[in-house]
Amino acid sequence: MNQKSALRVLTLGAVASMRSMSAPALVSSYLQQKQLAALAESPLAWLGTGQAYIALRLAAAGELIADKLPGIPARIEPLPLLGRAMSGAVAGAALSDADGEDWVVGAALGTAAAVISAFGLYHLRRALTYGLGLPDPVVALAEDGVALAAGKSQL
Repeated sequence: MNQKSALRVLTLGAVASMRSMSAPALVSSYLQQKQLAALAESPLAWLGTGQAYIALRLAAAGELIADKLPGIPARIEPLPLLGRAMSGAVAGAALSDADGEDWVVGAALGTAAAVISAFGLYHLRRALTYGLGLPDPVVALAEDGVALAAGKSQL
Protein backbone atom coordinates (compact mmCIF):
# COMPACT_ATOMS: atom_id res chain seq x y z
CA MET A 1 0.00 0.00 0.00
CA ASN A 2 1.36 3.40 -0.89
CA GLN A 3 2.13 5.90 1.83
CA LYS A 4 -0.69 8.34 0.97
CA SER A 5 -3.34 5.61 1.07
CA ALA A 6 -1.96 4.23 4.33
CA LEU A 7 -2.08 7.68 5.94
CA ARG A 8 -5.67 8.18 4.80
CA VAL A 9 -6.74 4.81 6.18
CA LEU A 10 -4.91 5.28 9.50
CA THR A 11 -6.42 8.74 9.94
CA LEU A 12 -9.96 7.53 9.26
CA GLY A 13 -9.35 4.63 11.64
CA ALA A 14 -8.43 7.16 14.32
CA VAL A 15 -11.56 9.14 13.47
CA ALA A 16 -13.58 5.95 13.98
CA SER A 17 -12.08 5.67 17.47
CA MET A 18 -13.33 9.15 18.33
CA ARG A 19 -16.75 9.04 16.64
CA SER A 20 -17.52 5.64 15.20
CA MET A 21 -20.17 6.77 12.74
CA SER A 22 -18.22 9.77 11.49
CA ALA A 23 -15.60 7.70 9.68
CA PRO A 24 -18.02 5.81 7.41
CA ALA A 25 -20.15 8.96 7.00
CA LEU A 26 -17.12 10.93 5.81
CA VAL A 27 -16.07 8.13 3.46
CA SER A 28 -19.61 7.86 2.09
CA SER A 29 -19.68 11.61 1.44
CA TYR A 30 -16.31 11.40 -0.32
CA LEU A 31 -17.39 8.46 -2.47
CA GLN A 32 -20.65 10.11 -3.43
CA GLN A 33 -18.96 13.40 -4.35
CA LYS A 34 -16.28 11.68 -6.41
CA GLN A 35 -18.67 9.14 -7.94
CA LEU A 36 -15.76 6.74 -8.14
CA ALA A 37 -16.03 4.09 -10.80
CA ALA A 38 -13.29 2.22 -8.94
CA LEU A 39 -15.85 0.89 -6.46
CA ALA A 40 -18.55 0.02 -9.00
CA GLU A 41 -17.82 -3.71 -8.81
CA SER A 42 -16.88 -3.70 -5.14
CA PRO A 43 -19.02 -5.05 -2.32
CA LEU A 44 -18.35 -1.65 -0.71
CA ALA A 45 -20.05 0.28 -3.53
CA TRP A 46 -23.13 0.76 -1.33
CA LEU A 47 -21.16 3.35 0.67
CA GLY A 48 -21.33 5.70 -2.30
CA THR A 49 -25.12 5.56 -2.61
CA GLY A 50 -27.41 8.39 -1.62
CA GLN A 51 -29.21 6.16 0.87
CA ALA A 52 -25.98 5.25 2.67
CA TYR A 53 -24.88 8.89 2.64
CA ILE A 54 -28.11 10.05 4.32
CA ALA A 55 -28.29 7.17 6.81
CA LEU A 56 -24.65 7.50 7.85
CA ARG A 57 -24.86 11.28 8.23
CA LEU A 58 -27.92 10.92 10.45
CA ALA A 59 -26.18 8.24 12.51
CA ALA A 60 -23.07 10.42 12.84
CA ALA A 61 -25.16 13.43 13.93
CA GLY A 62 -26.95 11.28 16.49
CA GLU A 63 -23.65 10.03 17.83
CA LEU A 64 -22.33 13.58 18.21
CA ILE A 65 -25.31 14.32 20.44
CA ALA A 66 -25.31 11.01 22.31
CA ASP A 67 -21.63 11.33 23.22
CA LYS A 68 -22.47 14.27 25.47
CA LEU A 69 -25.11 12.35 27.47
CA PRO A 70 -24.42 10.66 30.79
CA GLY A 71 -24.51 6.89 30.89
CA ILE A 72 -22.87 6.32 27.50
CA PRO A 73 -20.36 3.48 27.91
CA ALA A 74 -16.66 4.14 27.52
CA ARG A 75 -15.24 3.64 24.04
CA ILE A 76 -12.97 0.89 25.36
CA GLU A 77 -15.82 -1.25 26.67
CA PRO A 78 -16.21 -4.40 24.51
CA LEU A 79 -19.28 -3.42 22.43
CA PRO A 80 -18.30 0.20 21.73
CA LEU A 81 -14.77 -0.95 20.92
CA LEU A 82 -16.11 -3.56 18.51
CA GLY A 83 -18.21 -0.89 16.81
CA ARG A 84 -15.18 1.35 16.43
CA ALA A 85 -13.12 -1.53 15.05
CA MET A 86 -15.83 -2.35 12.51
CA SER A 87 -16.17 1.31 11.53
CA GLY A 88 -12.42 1.61 11.02
CA ALA A 89 -12.45 -1.59 8.97
CA VAL A 90 -15.25 -0.42 6.66
CA ALA A 91 -13.76 3.05 6.20
CA GLY A 92 -10.28 1.62 5.62
CA ALA A 93 -11.46 -1.02 3.18
CA ALA A 94 -13.51 1.46 1.13
CA LEU A 95 -10.73 4.06 0.97
CA SER A 96 -8.16 1.45 0.02
CA ASP A 97 -10.41 0.02 -2.66
CA ALA A 98 -11.12 3.52 -4.01
CA ASP A 99 -7.36 4.16 -4.16
CA GLY A 100 -6.80 0.93 -6.09
CA GLU A 101 -5.13 -0.69 -3.10
CA ASP A 102 -5.86 -4.02 -1.40
CA TRP A 103 -9.05 -3.54 0.60
CA VAL A 104 -8.10 -6.32 3.03
CA VAL A 105 -4.96 -4.42 4.02
CA GLY A 106 -7.04 -1.25 4.32
CA ALA A 107 -9.56 -2.99 6.56
CA ALA A 108 -6.77 -4.34 8.78
CA LEU A 109 -5.07 -0.93 9.06
CA GLY A 110 -8.37 0.83 9.74
CA THR A 111 -9.23 -1.68 12.45
CA ALA A 112 -5.83 -1.42 14.11
CA ALA A 113 -5.89 2.38 14.04
CA ALA A 114 -9.39 2.48 15.53
CA VAL A 115 -8.60 0.09 18.38
CA ILE A 116 -5.22 1.57 19.28
CA SER A 117 -6.51 5.14 19.05
CA ALA A 118 -9.58 4.28 21.14
CA PHE A 119 -7.38 3.36 24.10
CA GLY A 120 -5.05 6.33 23.68
CA LEU A 121 -7.86 8.83 23.25
CA TYR A 122 -9.85 7.36 26.13
CA HIS A 123 -6.92 7.96 28.47
CA LEU A 124 -6.28 11.42 27.01
CA ARG A 125 -9.91 12.44 27.55
CA ARG A 126 -9.81 11.15 31.13
CA ALA A 127 -6.57 13.05 31.78
CA LEU A 128 -8.12 16.25 30.45
CA THR A 129 -11.35 15.89 32.40
CA TYR A 130 -10.25 14.25 35.65
CA GLY A 131 -6.61 15.29 35.69
CA LEU A 132 -6.93 18.89 34.55
CA GLY A 133 -10.55 19.34 35.54
CA LEU A 134 -11.79 20.46 32.14
CA PRO A 135 -15.54 20.03 31.66
CA ASP A 136 -16.28 16.83 29.76
CA PRO A 137 -18.72 18.48 27.31
CA VAL A 138 -16.01 20.97 26.31
CA VAL A 139 -13.50 18.17 25.75
CA ALA A 140 -16.13 16.20 23.82
CA LEU A 141 -16.87 19.18 21.55
CA ALA A 142 -13.16 19.65 20.90
CA GLU A 143 -12.89 15.96 20.07
CA ASP A 144 -15.81 16.33 17.63
CA GLY A 145 -13.91 19.09 15.86
CA VAL A 146 -10.67 17.14 15.74
CA ALA A 147 -12.44 14.05 14.37
CA LEU A 148 -14.18 15.97 11.60
CA ALA A 149 -11.14 18.06 10.68
CA ALA A 150 -8.83 15.04 10.62
CA GLY A 151 -11.24 13.02 8.52
CA LYS A 152 -11.89 15.80 6.03
CA SER A 153 -8.16 16.49 5.71
CA GLN A 154 -7.66 13.03 4.20
CA LEU A 155 -10.56 13.08 1.76
